[in-house]
Amino acid sequence: VGLIITNDENFKVVGLYQEGKYARSYDMVMRIWIEEINNEDSANRRALALDWTMFQGQRTQSINGFRESIAVIPAARFFTFIASQLDEEANVRRRLLGFDLYTYGVGQDLHTYINVNEPSIGIVQKKPEYTNIEGGFGIFSSRHIDRLLNKNFDIRTRQALQENEKTSPLNFVTY
Repeated sequence: VGLIITNDENFKVVGLYQEGKYARSYDMVMRIWIEEINNEDSANRRALALDWTMFQGQRTQSINGFRESIAVIPAARFFTFIASQLDEEANVRRRLLGFDLYTYGVGQDLHTYINVNEPSIGIVQKKPEYTNIEGGFGIFSSRHIDRLLNKNFDIRTRQALQENEKTSPLNFVTY
């Protein structure tokens, strides 16, 4: 699997996944691996991992599962995220190494619990207590994590990091 993110304003990042049986919502996180190289001492290198939440709490079509689902994210969010995580450093060049993709699926009860306990935006701050345990408090549900590891970015994504106005000052190189 490769991921192409271009500098084109109309381009989107697409998260494609198959819904699991009994899953009610999904989160998708991309761990972006970046290498920083000191211009004065190329042996001085360090790897960084940046976790970008691509989407969170995307509701499934049904709890019967096995449907293909798609999340479309504006590519500008990718560049904004990278720019927000790194400082401009004249003596450092950066290289995009690759990415890991994590998909988190949660069951109906855990999804409900998360929604009930979201921060209040109104005057009333008291939350209803949510439990699905008879004779006590708690929650019995499920969560599944799917991992897609060690994937590469396309050369066009590497070039877009150099060209984008938000990330060009961060000194990304394509080699």
